[in-house]
Amino acid sequence: MPTTQQEEKIDVLIVTASKGEDSAVKKVFGSGWQRMVPTPQLDLYWDKITLNSKRERQFTVGLVRKDMRAEDAESIVTILLSQLEPSFLAMCGICAGRPGDTNLCDVIISDTIFHYDQKSVERWFYFFVKENWEPSTYPIAKPLRELAGRIKIGGIKIHVGSIATGGVLQHDSSVWKTIQRECIGLDMEASVIAHINHIIDKRWIVIKGVSCNATSQRDDRFRLLAQRNAATVLKEFLEDVADNLPKIDETDGVWFSQNDIE
Repeated sequence: MPTTQQEEKIDVLIVTASKGEDSAVKKVFGSGWQRMVPTPQLDLYWDKITLNSKRERQFTVGLVRKDMRAEDAESIVTILLSQLEPSFLAMCGICAGRPGDTNLCDVIISDTIFHYDQKSVERWFYFFVKENWEPSTYPIAKPLRELAGRIKIGGIKIHVGSIATGGVLQHDSSVWKTIQRECIGLDMEASVIAHINHIIDKRWIVIKGVSCNATSQRDDRFRLLAQRNAATVLKEFLEDVADNLPKIDETDGVWFSQNDIE
């Protein structure tokens, strides 16, 4: 039975975009989840849980899952942010990993997100067209990057690096050669989180498990483990944030000040 939504703030909103990603977060984060009624403007249920960090600092997490393209996700997440007012935004799920740099079921904590398939077109006179590739780039805050580099979990290989976002699900590993910048991960939604942060100045993190190498050879066994590994790393990361980035205002749940941001 869904719980009536109260006018309350949460510390963290976790967004998942593919089947099974939300289930992995729920299993890893443990029991105690509450199903909340749909938010206004969206026919979308969400779930809530209160966790304790290793130092017994309490924080509240909201979780939402919606199958969506990047352009749809942006409007949905923006509405949720305005209604739930989290201080921190996270995306957790799966991605493709660059062969040679990652193995299946490794986890990538993104320190930079960029679009790899955006371009501007410049027309000169009536006959010449010049295409300029100008990817939007979004780095995470320096304190978060430092925390990401310290996380160690037995049995999970963790990488800190760039994830490139594109509008098409890739089934051909040659895509790695066409991307004009260095990256170790490839997905379709992560830029939404980064772009929203850029617009409304929310702190954010994207953590993805490697489920494939952007080829047609995909195995659901790797998908499930990659989802679980990503959720495990996210939980550890959020507990680290709660313990090491003190709240400025306990009422509002602000985890750190603007001065912490580059």
